[in-house]
Amino acid sequence: MLPEAKLNLRGGLRLTYAAALLAVFVVGAGAGGLASRGHLLSWLREAFAAPAPQPAHEAQQIDGAGPRRHNTHLHAIDLQRLPLTGVSGTGGGIEEIGDGRLFYATGHGAFGLIDLDGAQHVAPFRIEMNEEALKKNPVFNAPTFNFHWFRVTDILATPLGGGRYRLLVGHHIYDETQRCVSLNLSRAEITVKDDAVSLSAPFRIIFTAAPCITFFGPEWDNAFWGHLSGGRLIGAPDGRVLFSTGDHGYSGVSGYPAVAADKGSTLGKILTVDPETGASSIYASGLRNPQGLFLDRSGRLWETEHGPRGGDELNLIREGGDYGWPFDTLGTDYGPKPWPLGEHKGRHDGHEGRRGGALPPVFAFVPSIGVSNLIEYRGAAFPLWRGDLLVESLMDSSLYRVRLDGERVEYVERINLGGRDETRLRDIVELRDGRLALWTDASALIVLSNPDAARGAKPYLDAAIVQRATADMSPAERAVAIAAGENYGPGTPAMRSPAAARGMQIHRDRCLSCHAVNGSGSVGPTHRGLVGRPVGAQQARDAGVADGAAGAERAQVAPSVWSGASAAAFAVHPEKALPSSAMAPVALTPEEQRDLAAYLETLK
Repeated sequence: MLPEAKLNLRGGLRLTYAAALLAVFVVGAGAGGLASRGHLLSWLREAFAAPAPQPAHEAQQIDGAGPRRHNTHLHAIDLQRLPLTGVSGTGGGIEEIGDGRLFYATGHGAFGLIDLDGAQHVAPFRIEMNEEALKKNPVFNAPTFNFHWFRVTDILATPLGGGRYRLLVGHHIYDETQRCVSLNLSRAEITVKDDAVSLSAPFRIIFTAAPCITFFGPEWDNAFWGHLSGGRLIGAPDGRVLFSTGDHGYSGVSGYPAVAADKGSTLGKILTVDPETGASSIYASGLRNPQGLFLDRSGRLWETEHGPRGGDELNLIREGGDYGWPFDTLGTDYGPKPWPLGEHKGRHDGHEGRRGGALPPVFAFVPSIGVSNLIEYRGAAFPLWRGDLLVESLMDSSLYRVRLDGERVEYVERINLGGRDETRLRDIVELRDGRLALWTDASALIVLSNPDAARGAKPYLDAAIVQRATADMSPAERAVAIAAGENYGPGTPAMRSPAAARGMQIHRDRCLSCHAVNGSGSVGPTHRGLVGRPVGAQQARDAGVADGAAGAERAQVAPSVWSGASAAAFAVHPEKALPSSAMAPVALTPEEQRDLAAYLETLK
């Protein structure tokens, strides 16, 4: 997003800044550097989409669209997107408050409450980051300065009783004397009562990471590398907190120090911090941008970390461990170019002069996924995910489910949540009822639930319609089943035309999870014999009424029978043909509709 000093959300951009941007893009394109400045495009998109701030304590009704269903390997999920007002910037975070609501912080230091039944309450306080002084620095007007990278990194709320919470906030502060930006940990107390949240003890800085980060010169693509801030917070069993810090681009190249490898610096580290005194110690080092941090039920500390180009890492953190950055990485430099400090390109093998080398990642994502926060799932809503790690991505609107075998990764499932490409998943919380809340950089909260559990329906993986094991069949049944394989040929219904064959695959991908072909027990009516059946007939039988006119009346449609074409059209727009249907629309192209219709005609 464009720097706020040059942006009026209701009035647009100042002409001077628009002219400057135009010059940057023209020069960049002519020099082949347009891609390296591609983040300016996202600035522009966010600038015109950002909502205006709302008055403190004013409850804003969340007007989210209905849930969208997604099928994953082991569970179906319903996705509910809840748009938020007064939320801008990247970063921030969420915490579940004891009464089932979410307390949130925006990237620009505002706070509030979200009721998951449909209301947002903006808090009357902010955290001081000295933004006004920063806006007076000439770097603020530079095309390479991204104001959204100067931000709140995370929050941690600990209950104190009586609706009071200790609030810890990781955030940047601009030091106008030294003209640099520091990463800090501040403490306050908040009180939550009814729909209001108030500040009952003011913010106080308890820890500041060193060194303070100066701005990069105009020859750099980024004047401030705040997106490499880390800043994740979790509570430790002994009452201390774990606080991750990124290197902010101080990576040992082009004159800048390698702070992650320097034990005298608290950047590029995971730290333990006493929340009362601010006393700190280094827990682990050699980290570039530790975006995710989580203690699993066994007490193991997992961390997700941005590599440079390629090589986003999942690390199992051991106290005192050195994880290699900037000397060991699976990634390369942007360009692409070799990473100048890595001795073994594309490997994490340690290097000469370091006793014992560096600890390698448990898993790496190549190419990078823009890895973000993670949790270990423990809830009841998605029982087949218990014990899996859920890793967020800042790319492709995706969540990654990591199945573990001890400390080994068995497999990784990408769960694309759809929506806009710019839906970057920033923070994740498992709610008390097992649902998942995802904080995004798109001014919205995403809530994931299990539609089968919510509706009391049969499970997504339904044992009632499972194939019979051969060992459980009689010899006669096995003989019939094997002999049936000889019946395939040109006259077989599913093989009569290429269109029907394509339609069969479409049906398997889009329809079979809810509509069986052989047998019963599916969520919706069986599709075997659908063509020629009166519309609403099976729903009427399920309700205990007769076929024909009585069934049609119960289904609220005129008496008619299904054809392959009408059934395929119904899948695309169910609300038009059958207003009482609870079926969600299926996205099909006209060609896919024709192929599906051809296949349904064979199921007689």
